[in-house]
This record gives sequence, C-alpha cells and structure tokens, in this order.
Amino acid sequence: MNFIYLRQNFLQKATFIQLLILIATADVSAQIKHTLKGNLIDSKNKTSVAYANIKLQKANISSMSNSEGLFAFNYNSSTEIDTLIITCVGYNSIKMPLQLFTDRDFKDLILVPNTIVLNEVVINNLNPEFILKESVTISANRYPSPAIFKGYYRESVKRDSFLTKYADGLVEYYVERKKDKALKTELRVLQSRAKELPIQEEEEKINEFNSLISINKIIKFISLTEISPLDSNRFQFYDYTISEFSEANKEIYRIDFEPKSNNNKVVLGGKIFIDKETKLILAIDCKVAAGSEKNLKSFNFLGTKISAISAGIYIRFESNDESYGIKYIKESHGILFSGKKLNQKNEFTSELLITDLQTNNCSPFTNGTYNKRSLYSRGNQYTFNYWDNPKLIPNVSQESTFLEKWQGK
Repeated sequence: MNFIYLRQNFLQKATFIQLLILIATADVSAQIKHTLKGNLIDSKNKTSVAYANIKLQKANISSMSNSEGLFAFNYNSSTEIDTLIITCVGYNSIKMPLQLFTDRDFKDLILVPNTIVLNEVVINNLNPEFILKESVTISANRYPSPAIFKGYYRESVKRDSFLTKYADGLVEYYVERKKDKALKTELRVLQSRAKELPIQEEEEKINEFNSLISINKIIKFISLTEISPLDSNRFQFYDYTISEFSEANKEIYRIDFEPKSNNNKVVLGGKIFIDKETKLILAIDCKVAAGSEKNLKSFNFLGTKISAISAGIYIRFESNDESYGIKYIKESHGILFSGKKLNQKNEFTSELLITDLQTNNCSPFTNGTYNKRSLYSRGNQYTFNYWDNPKLIPNVSQESTFLEKWQGK
C-alpha cells in the first residue's frame, strides 16, 4: 500500500473540508443579523413623525415608522456599508451611512418640515378642487386590475385606554375594478394570531367587543372616493386651500381641507399631498376637525347613549416608474357609551401594510375566503413567526407591552 499517496490524499481532503468550513463560517458571520432602530422627531414642534418610509438603499429593505415615530427592522452585517434613506411627505429627506448606527440602540433622528416655496399670487390662481378631482381620477386609473394585494393586517381594541384585544396576520386581497368603476374584492387570511388579556371586570362595563372596523372592507380605500374630501360630489361641503413645496427634486401640492362652518354634512379635516408633475396622490391624513365633534353620530339604545367621538384615516401611497398603489392604511374610531351606570370609551384601530403586489395571472379566490368582520374571530392559526418579518411596522409601545405579557417575557 502506498502510504505516502494515502497521506497526501488525506491531507488534500482535509484541506478541502477545512476550506469548506471556513467558507461556511465566513458566510454565517457575513449574515449575522442586526436590528436597526430609530425614533423620528419633527424639528419644529418636537412631535413624532409617523408613517415615514425607511429604506436601506443597497439591501433594498424597507419599512415604515409607526404612529409614535418608531421604526425597527433587521439587516445582515454584510450590508453595513449601506445607506439609510428616510423619506416622509412634507419633510426634507435624510440620507446617511448605516455605520452611524453602531450601537444598535434607538437613535433619535430629526426631520425638518419642508418650506412652502410657491409665490402666493400663483397659488391664488390655482383651483384646489380641480386639481384634486383630476388627481383622484389619474391615481385611481393607475391601479392595476385585476391584482392581488399581499400584506400584513393588525387590529386592536381598547377599553378606557386599556388595550384588551389584539390580532394580526398575513392577508391577501383580490381586487378587480369593474366597468362601472365599482370594486370587486375578496379576502384570504393565510396566518393569524389573536389574544385577549384578562382584565378585572367592573360593574356595567362591556368587554365583549371585537374590532368594529371590517377587515374585509379596509381595502375599500383603494377607491379614493370612499374618503369624503376626495369625492367631488361632496366638495361643496369643504373649504380647500392649496400650497406647494419642493421635496427630493419634486414639486408637491399640499391641499388642506376643513368642513365649512355652516354645514353638518361632513366632519373630517386634514391634508392631501399630490405630485405636481404626475398628479398622483402621495398621502392622505384626515381626522375629525376641531369644532366638528358635535356633528358626529349618536343614538340611544336601551337607556344608553352611544356616541362616535373620534375617527381617523391615514393613507400612504408608493410610486415609481413601473407601479403605483397604496402602501399603508390606518383607520381608527372612538365610541363612547354613557348612561346612568355606564360610562365607557372604546377605541378601535386597524392597520394594513401592503408588502407585495401580484398583477400577473390574477383571478378570484376559489377557496379559503374570509368573511368575518374581525381578524380576532379567526384566532391563532399560524405555522411560523410571521411577525418577525423585518418589513413590518413596529408595534406602538402599548401593543409591545401587551405582547410581552402575552408571551410571558
């Protein structure tokens, strides 16, 4: 037997195996995950900047800040030479090296509001209603149809400001625009979890509510005229003003709207941002306008007065050369129950983040459609920890505390 040959052959194989181990080890070390966390703050009034787009340029990873201005997502160590880009309509963009986040802890980032730059004479010659009507038509026509919107949905219920119920999940919406411009929609839920934390019952308190916001219908805001200030048939009830500013080499219209003081037909006030060149709507923020609370609906039932006390709709759109569509929707409502023994406030919030859009080979779902109003009703039906996806919006602080108690941390 040739022992010299065997020895050389063994050494060659051993060297090759060691090389494989080194490569594997290098690959593992190159893919170590880190968490990027930050807090966005308005430079002028020191408030949180919500629903901003957060993106790593090279890795092409993106997320959004939540309603408290917080964002957090994972990235691999191999992308540390990347660039962090933060954009939020109405603010100057931030572009900075990722290496500045060396401590992996929350970092406060200051966003500076844009300055209005258009001459007032030019503004006075613009018709905000005409621009808005044109933008609604152009934006709606850019939506692909039929299409499947894939995303992450979550809902919560608060009783007297205390979070009592929470549910989230992965969803798919089939959307088709009919010839009469009506939308055909179907929902399929792929994964879900739901939890209610026990709370001490108080006499006459009600704690049986699931979300009053329909998971099936939140996608309706794809039809922009579902939002009253964007419906030309309701323009007569609003006062609109327009201004303009520059943002990332774009000219942006900002249309502010408020209910007219002499009517009780509408209650929402807020602002709409529109790309001046493409006429596409970029963002919508609206809530009950100051002074319009008295026009919110209320009715009596078995000696109890049930009153709407708040409402809000926040929408962000995503636009590039190839596509345009809704990126994020948040809807919220507040209800007050009052009577001789009952005094209770309930808040209902739902959010939908679109993570993917399918436009090829789309057809209505043949099975597995979900027709219940709330996701909570589906309960816990999941096969993996989908909530760890780095593209998802972080929970607000109260939701995070709720989930920690739920998971026993």
